Amino acid sequence: MAKYKRNYLTSVIVRLDFTIPPSDIDRELPDELAKKIARDFPTPATPVDCVQRLIAMNPTGNLQVPTTERWKRWDFYTARRDRFLRIERDFYCIQYKKYQSFQTLKTDFRGVLNLMAEAFPDVTYRRLGLRYVDTFSFPHEENPLDWRRWIAAKLLAPLAVPSAKDRQAICRAMQNLELNCDGVRLRFQYGIPNPDYPSPVRQKQFVFDTDVFCEGLLEPSDMEPKLNKFHEIADQYFEDHITAEMRRHLNAPRSRRKSR
Repeated sequence: MAKYKRNYLTSVIVRLDFTIPPSDIDRELPDELAKKIARDFPTPATPVDCVQRLIAMNPTGNLQVPTTERWKRWDFYTARRDRFLRIERDFYCIQYKKYQSFQTLKTDFRGVLNLMAEAFPDVTYRRLGLRYVDTFSFPHEENPLDWRRWIAAKLLAPLAVPSAKDRQAICRAMQNLELNCDGVRLRFQYGIPNPDYPSPVRQKQFVFDTDVFCEGLLEPSDMEPKLNKFHEIADQYFEDHITAEMRRHLNAPRSRRKSR
């Protein structure tokens, strides 16, 4: 697995979805669970009240009376606020703003998984996902649409679709690729997102959004082997779609952070 001295990761998320929400988790967290979470995530945010309004049709095609669902969301931050744990009624996740390593992620994930098993012994899970978002940014380069130096040519084909005259009018160029490999799903979104949309592209940014996940009843013993596989797939997709010059750039001695 490649190690780099710098990275362009803007978000890393590991997420587990419950098969059935644990009892009362939509209203409160057990005190003992909250205390144990605070050992690694000592800064709790004020709980957020979430609301969802549902409108459905009956068999005759008429709208039924709308229903409203309410639940709470809990966020727990580290002291440096470089990552946080989010718990909702349907899932929990750990999100990293400053990513250190996959080993750190696994350690954090394993700790929370064990705490949830202690608090809710009957809990089961239906989905596990690992997502990496790389936002490459080169503000000092003149042409925001020319990525041949950094990104594999096969990802740049959509930029050649408009005529040369119309190319400067591109205001977004995002693609979505999905694979299902024996139950392991990959959703790879890539391209130029353009934070100034719908204005034409001015800022030089290119995104790799790599989401690897599986669905189905999951056993606790399955989690770590699956995470290892997801990470291997995500890492391979990253390596397959950058150039040799990008690798040299990522290894330039400017930052001590490691990627992936």
